[in-house]
Amino acid sequence: MSFQEIIGKNAKVSGQRWFRATLMDSKVTDSTIVFEFKAPFPVNPDIDYKQWAIHALLHALNTGTIKIRDIEPVEE
Repeated sequence: MSFQEIIGKNAKVSGQRWFRATLMDSKVTDSTIVFEFKAPFPVNPDIDYKQWAIHALLHALNTGTIKIRDIEPVEE
């Protein structure tokens, strides 16, 4: 999905600023991930900021900007 598809064809973008997204597991309520990303500002109701955040997170993972530090099993 391109940024143009995310922001909409008629959305005007004048600048960007940092936003913070908090993700949570839909089944485990105490499991969260917080990350920051740049998106259009001022906030535009024509832009789907959730989709923008998803795209930004996937891009950061794919480019190595965000890395997995370690993986370990969870005690049950």
